Amino acid sequence: MIFLPVSIALVLIVLFMPSIYTEAHVSSNVPSPLSTKQGSWLTHNTTLRNQIIHYTQVETLFVKHDTGQNYTSTLLGNVWLEVDAQGHVQVAHTIYTSLDEKVFHQEIYEDGTTNIVVFGKNDSNHPSIKNPTASSNTTCLVQSPANTVQIRDMALPSFVNLSDLQKQGYVLKVNAHTKSQNVPTILVTTKALPVKQYVTNAPVHIWENTTQLAEVNAQRFDHFEIDQQNRLVFHSTARKDMNGTIISSSTYSYGTISIYNTHDVSLSVLSNPQQILTEGCTR
Repeated sequence: MIFLPVSIALVLIVLFMPSIYTEAHVSSNVPSPLSTKQGSWLTHNTTLRNQIIHYTQVETLFVKHDTGQNYTSTLLGNVWLEVDAQGHVQVAHTIYTSLDEKVFHQEIYEDGTTNIVVFGKNDSNHPSIKNPTASSNTTCLVQSPANTVQIRDMALPSFVNLSDLQKQGYVLKVNAHTKSQNVPTILVTTKALPVKQYVTNAPVHIWENTTQLAEVNAQRFDHFEIDQQNRLVFHSTARKDMNGTIISSSTYSYGTISIYNTHDVSLSVLSNPQQILTEGCTR
């Protein structure tokens, strides 16, 4: 959510997640959820247009290393989006913390002109950790030109056309009474009430697909969980070698979507570039 939304892109970003937000925190060895977010089966609900959107997500990444020092990370993402009348994300703001919200990892802001990423001092992708000679006070914040609106749109909650999903080779396996992973509730600071919410409705439908990756002599396993509103509420991707050993994996679980009228919510909940730049490297 790890160091991509899975996904946005920035200096250290190698791939994107579910989100824009899977961004500065991912390893290039992790299966890219980007490929699962671009299929013809993916749709965006029209009720999200011209609104302020809030949701939370939990993302976990794992990368196996031959040294035995495997990489693993689990983060909680707090996502706010401003969506225009055409359904495109104009402003995206996400804060990543530990699951208990006590440890700050990253803050990512993007609008039509700029992309800002602030790294927490405990973030394993903090530039000063990757470059010990750098000053942690000057490298915690990375500012770069904005990505395209198509990249920002990857942060939108995903809904699925089941017929198209099946055409892509996904197979309905079973129905489950609940999704695989719950998402902690984050206190929302706005006093406005949502005009609509998407809460996961049981049962969830489990769809899976296996792809042979001949170039690396491995297989990719995709697992989707889709609720009664055809919303993608959980997905996992794993790359396994021919012996069945997991080389890398990523999982994303999405919480309730809250939709607010734009005029009911102070845009301060989305933050702004100047505020982020002013706070700087204090976390």
